[in-house]
Parts: sequence; structure tokens; C-alpha cells
Amino acid sequence: MGCSNAKIAALQEMKHIITQITVENNQLEEERDKLKSHHDDRPEEEKDSLQDLRTMHNDLEKEIKELKDIMLDFLPIPESKDNSFTLVRTSIERITQIQLEIEEQSEQLREMVEKRKDLKKEHESLEQLIDSTEKEIEEIEKTVEKHEWTLKEQGYFDDSKIKDFEKQRSLVIEELRAADTTFKDIPGEDSASDDDGSTEKQSYENLLTLSEIEINKEIQEVEGELNDIVSQIKDLDLTDVERQQMSNYVASLGNKLKATANMTNIKHQALEGQDKINALKAEKKILKMEVEGLKKISRRNSGDNTNSKIQALNDILQKKNCREQVSKTVNDELVNDIEETLKKARELSSSLRKK
Repeated sequence: MGCSNAKIAALQEMKHIITQITVENNQLEEERDKLKSHHDDRPEEEKDSLQDLRTMHNDLEKEIKELKDIMLDFLPIPESKDNSFTLVRTSIERITQIQLEIEEQSEQLREMVEKRKDLKKEHESLEQLIDSTEKEIEEIEKTVEKHEWTLKEQGYFDDSKIKDFEKQRSLVIEELRAADTTFKDIPGEDSASDDDGSTEKQSYENLLTLSEIEINKEIQEVEGELNDIVSQIKDLDLTDVERQQMSNYVASLGNKLKATANMTNIKHQALEGQDKINALKAEKKILKMEVEGLKKISRRNSGDNTNSKIQALNDILQKKNCREQVSKTVNDELVNDIEETLKKARELSSSLRKK
């Protein structure tokens, strides 16, 4: 019974609403018909009043222009143009120029206003996007904290393992930085000069800055000094054993001098070493990303999986450190060999000249 009464009441309300809508529609239709009849009864002149106003405005502008030209024709042209005439003329030209500038500025202002509206819309969209991203980040952080707490409760999340992993990562980063700084800051050694015994610092960076012309000049000077040494050895009163020793030493210096001819190749190798260091820096960034990825995986997986991944990462880092140490020792030995050869040649030449 209750349901049937509710249905009857709802039907009555719907009928009442329908009747009101029909009454309102009839009233609107009557008003429409009245307005239509009133519009049709108007004369044609009133219908086209706006069009007539536009045409009258255009005609008025044309007549004003014609009147202006006529007035200019009627103006008396003085035989001798005085200062007042020139001032009036310049002022008129200036007014027209200012008018044009004002029109241009007004157009620019309109464009700027439109651009400002567009920028405002973009700014609002960006703010909405930032808010949405911040909310997503907060939700992700909450979910991560929940997962960490559950893993800690279940015993899969060990702080000590992650701390050890972070220590190993920091040690690897420090070793990479130390290798970079030692490669860039190789100390120079003091070498004796030719005549006055003054010392000069010659480091690995100075060797890199030498050009090919300077390297060839240095090689020619050393060759000349060796030739002088050979001629002086022949003039000395030495035993056969001493002469043989001196000749062997000169021969060894000549062989080392041939090695110095490849100094340009050393320069290119050093530049390649710098490129390798840049590549190592890029690998360091990749390694950091891998570490973060392994950290996230370690939070999800069991303890055995994290140990295997840490062991694999340690193997990769050990191979990388061995490769860096080999390249560093090769470059250091090559530079030391060149510096010792030049130093011994100069000391021998200075000692023989003193004798």
C-alpha cells in the first residue's frame, strides 16, 4: 500500500510539472509570434538602419578628406617661408608621426595582452600539473613506507646489508675521484739547465701543452748534445773499458731518444686518457643509478637475492678498478722514462763541458 501511494504521488507531481511546462511554452510561443509580427510590420528603413549608419560614416570620412584637401588648396602660400610656417609644418608632421606610433603601440599592447592571457592559462595548467605530481609523489612515498614497514616486520629488510652496500658504493666513488685528481695533478721534477745550472719545473701537464714544433726542437737539441758528447769522448784519454762503457751508455741514450720522438703519440694518448676519465664519470653515474635500482629491488626481494646482487656488483667494480690501475701505471712509467732520459742526457753534457 505504501509503495502504491508513493507511485500515485509521483505521477501526480509529474503531471503537474508537465502542465506548467506546456503553459510556459504556450506563453513563449505567443511572445515569439508578437515579436515576429512587430518586426515584420516595421518599415524597411528601420530594418536597415545600422547599414545606413555605416555607409553614412564612410561617406562622412570621405567628405572630410576632400574638405581637407580643398582647404589646403585655399591656404595662401607665402613667397618667403618664415619660421612660423616651418614650425607649423613640422608640428603637423610630428603630430601625424606620434599618431602612427600610438596606433602601433596600441596594437602591440593588444598582442601583449593576448599573450599574457595565454601565458596565464599555461601557468594555471602547469600549477595544476605540479599539484597532481606532488600528490602522486606523496602517495608513492606512503606506499613505499608501508612496504618497508611490512618487509621489516617479515624480516626481509636488513639495515646492516644496505649500510654495507652504501659504504662500498662510497668507497668506489672516492677511488674514482682520487684517480681523476691524480691523473690531472701529476707532480713535476726539477731538472738541471745547460749553462747556468738554473732549475725548471716540468710536469706532465707542461708536456701536454708542448706543440709538435717544440717537441721536434727539443729532440734536435738533445741529438746535438749527444753528438758533442761522442766527439768529446773520442778526444779524452780513456781506457778501452771506459770507452766501451761510455759508448754503451750513449747508445742507450740514443735508443731512449728514439722513444722521445713518439712524444706526440703520448700527447694523443693522454687526451684519450682524459676521454676515458670522462667515460668513467659517465659509468659512475650509471653505477649510481644501478645502485639505486638494486636498493629498490632489495627492498622487494629476499635477503639471498640482495647478497647475490651485491656480490655481482663487487666483481664489476673490482674489474673496473684493476683496469684503471693498469692504465694509470702505464702512463706514469712512460712519463718517468722520458723525464729520466732528458735529465741524464743534460747532466752528462754539462759534466763533459765542465771538464
